[in-house]
Amino acid sequence: GDHSADAIGLGQKLGCTVLGMVELIDAFVQNGLPEAQAIPFNKGGTVNFDGVRFTMTNAFHSSSNDAAGGVYGGEPTGVVIRFDDKSVYFAGDTCVFGDMALIARLYKPQVAVLPIGDHYTMGVEEAALALELLGNPRCVPCHWGTFPPLIGRPAALAELTSAPSQLDCVSRLDLLDGRA
Repeated sequence: GDHSADAIGLGQKLGCTVLGMVELIDAFVQNGLPEAQAIPFNKGGTVNFDGVRFTMTNAFHSSSNDAAGGVYGGEPTGVVIRFDDKSVYFAGDTCVFGDMALIARLYKPQVAVLPIGDHYTMGVEEAALALELLGNPRCVPCHWGTFPPLIGRPAALAELTSAPSQLDCVSRLDLLDGRA
């Protein structure tokens, strides 16, 4: 629900297309998302939408779905988005897992959006290993610092990576936000 609670309402309001796990999109359609705006797909599948390729990947996490009436919403996933010779990997809520090396091999992400908060997702030590498995792309840390159990910080991740400059843009945001 923390990832998709607004999807139906935004789809209705903006008329945008919503892509996602087949069970989740089916639940959205049953709860008011117009079917013409829905593109369900599954892990390993790729959807080409307006010249952007979305490939759904594995993730390891729990999954629930309050946003679509509490029905089963499918397994957690990540997604690789490819456009203009760029590749961005959004890991979603996950722990580090060995198949991140396959994601590197198949999709060669230049940017990885990784959770670092710890407690509910991987922490900074696991994220550092995930970056190594992914071929050391630039990193945009997510799922950190929003409430007390999420103790991971970008500066701590930067200390553990072979290329601390990966986190420059996020570290500057930390300084502006007072979280560094």
